[in-house]
Amino acid sequence: MLKHDPERTRKALVLLACDEQAALAKVRRNRLWFRAAGFAVMFVSFYLAFNPSFGIPCWILAVVSSFGGALTGLSIWFEQSLAQWPVLKQYLDLERLRRQGAEQQLAKRP
Repeated sequence: MLKHDPERTRKALVLLACDEQAALAKVRRNRLWFRAAGFAVMFVSFYLAFNPSFGIPCWILAVVSSFGGALTGLSIWFEQSLAQWPVLKQYLDLERLRRQGAEQQLAKRP
């Protein structure tokens, strides 16, 4: 079971509040790459499965297809994160998060 780290979540929200457009662009970029990779892996595995000249065992194709499905699932997760952000933004105190981000930047400087 994964251990929840509230400090890590707070830092991620601070970064999101400080530069919202850059953070959302990163999520969009990740969504695109995961979706493209997932569909490419699934296409290759289906192509190999239905092409008898390669003779690859079925269990290997099943594992590769599952990996492609997992990548596609991650792209859906990123897409849902983008869809949920406008709703979550209403409930966050972005100014307080920005101040905390500025304080963290000052604390990191020697």
